[in-house]
Amino acid sequence: MLPKPHRFSHRLDRSFFNSASTLSTPHLTLFVRPAENSGGVSKAVVIIPKKVVASAVGRHRLRRQLEEELRPRLKQTRAWLALRVRRTARRPQVYVQELGQLFNRSPLSGQTDK
Repeated sequence: MLPKPHRFSHRLDRSFFNSASTLSTPHLTLFVRPAENSGGVSKAVVIIPKKVVASAVGRHRLRRQLEEELRPRLKQTRAWLALRVRRTARRPQVYVQELGQLFNRSPLSGQTDK
């Protein structure tokens, strides 16, 4: 689980997705928006639909793995992030590799915490 300051405290509204920049890979979509109204603290959420991973155990395990990869990156950027899993991969490592690709392509990848 992400530390409390880095979690969204309420349900994301559609305006977040409409105003966020979108980066995609075959299995993941990353929505990125500069942080606001949170004291510059970055926040993240991982979205895994039931259509992609049917079992709750599988969804929670994948969410924990992706959050573990997000944790150090949240300290480096000041943005709100929503990571959505689009398709099922045979191995969880595929998601981790694609998450790294998304962050390298992200406009916020060069930001550092000051």
